[in-house]
Amino acid sequence: MSKSILSKSELTAVVLAEIRQHKGCDGVDTIVIQENSHPRLLANWEISIVAASSGDPSTVQRAAAAVQKGLQLRYKLGGTTERRFQVGDRVRLSELGRARFPARTEFGTISAEKRSTDGNSVRVLFDGSKNSVRLHESFIEAADPEQSAMSTPKGTSF
Repeated sequence: MSKSILSKSELTAVVLAEIRQHKGCDGVDTIVIQENSHPRLLANWEISIVAASSGDPSTVQRAAAAVQKGLQLRYKLGGTTERRFQVGDRVRLSELGRARFPARTEFGTISAEKRSTDGNSVRVLFDGSKNSVRLHESFIEAADPEQSAMSTPKGTSF
């Protein structure tokens, strides 16, 4: 059976509507779909965030898991563009990255080549840090050159 291909916005709307149909989940406000390109996984997407203004969190999470499992069999995320970062690219934490790592410096530089075994992760050396960290590409985005230049440590040029 072939899967229907949906854009991220279409898939988000379908998943959100399905979750809201479950008892106790009508207060679900938003969800975030994350692209997943690991070769061993059956689906190329997953629900990464569910935000609800009302309802029992465990009920909402169980419903989201059930909806994800069912819809991953029917739908494929389409229209995705693979993000490519190269060594030396200036990046900043994405909205998801800032939510996950609120204390981390926002800007950094890609510090190592992506290997095929790394999946969708890259190594980032954040401004002011001595060691780079491996982050999934969904946690970073290309930095605006003007903002990036303002945050570059003195004595460093890119």
